[in-house]
Amino acid sequence: MKQLKTPLFTTIVMLTVTMAAQTPMASAETVKETYIKGINIGGVDVIMTLYGDNTSIRNSDGSMVSGLENMRKQYTIFLENGKYTITLKNKDLKALGENHLLEGGDYVLIQKDGEKSVTNGEFVNMLKKFDDRWKIHKSYRYPVAH
Repeated sequence: MKQLKTPLFTTIVMLTVTMAAQTPMASAETVKETYIKGINIGGVDVIMTLYGDNTSIRNSDGSMVSGLENMRKQYTIFLENGKYTITLKNKDLKALGENHLLEGGDYVLIQKDGEKSVTNGEFVNMLKKFDDRWKIHKSYRYPVAH
């Protein structure tokens, strides 16, 4: 049987092992770096490794998306409509007990093709430990008024 040795598969395996063994604060940084990588390479599978089963996202337009299947659809459509780069800058990272982290910060999303738009905003993520892995449980994104 031929082994699967794709860069994406290797990345997901490495991230899974790394995220399980880190401290909460280091795990939050790994989640952030993985999200950035997923957006930058257009990797829906990479992004989806970051979310728990009952995750919900409040998008910057106010719409809500709940559940992994709906989130996968949203990211697939989003990444099919353009190539993006994103930067995330944490302003605040706080442990809330042993199984929750709260992080907040700023983001800049740049569409590299098509309309070449730039979106600035703020984010708040609640990370939760699922089976010894830190994942995004709730995510809120807010546009910055110009």
